Amino acid sequence: MMEATGPGRIAFSDDDPGEIIAVPLEGGQAIEVAEHHFLVATSAVSYEWLNTRTWWSLGKGNEREFFYPRGRYVDRFTAQQRGLLLLHATGNVFIRDLREDERIYLTPRALLYKDPKVYINIHMERPASPRAHWKLIPLIRLTGPGRVAIQSQYEFEAESHYGWDQLGPDGSWRNWNPDPGRWRPVTKEREPLYP
Repeated sequence: MMEATGPGRIAFSDDDPGEIIAVPLEGGQAIEVAEHHFLVATSAVSYEWLNTRTWWSLGKGNEREFFYPRGRYVDRFTAQQRGLLLLHATGNVFIRDLREDERIYLTPRALLYKDPKVYINIHMERPASPRAHWKLIPLIRLTGPGRVAIQSQYEFEAESHYGWDQLGPDGSWRNWNPDPGRWRPVTKEREPLYP
């Protein structure tokens, strides 16, 4: 990383169009930022990385392969005293304050940052469409309380997923009923194995 001290001016940018988000942090406050969005932090803000715990795996033994739709790590920034964090987001940014146990489901790459109290885990959707019944749609499920920042433009993952053998901690899935006249979802919470 590069460190700059004043007096003087300095400018920051990223390679993609979007906006720079200023996140003021009070002493002791922390946020968890998705990989590759960090631009600048004042010296009062410390940094560490954590495992996102949002994954699924396919295969057994030596053939086991892991998938991390939001990236394997998240960056946690904590203010030792009042500080400022600058992040870059592609597209527009929307902030959502989740109540206790309120949930929101996102395309994994749409997440910009979240409060540490917001719980994150993997969620899979299996559509009811006869043409796409084999395709799985990976999402992340965020559970409040806390603040979540969502970016409107993100890298789209075009790869189709055909199944899993294990989901990350508290992973969930929903299999939409194949009867097109009913469209009633069948949901399994905390289910580690794909049926």
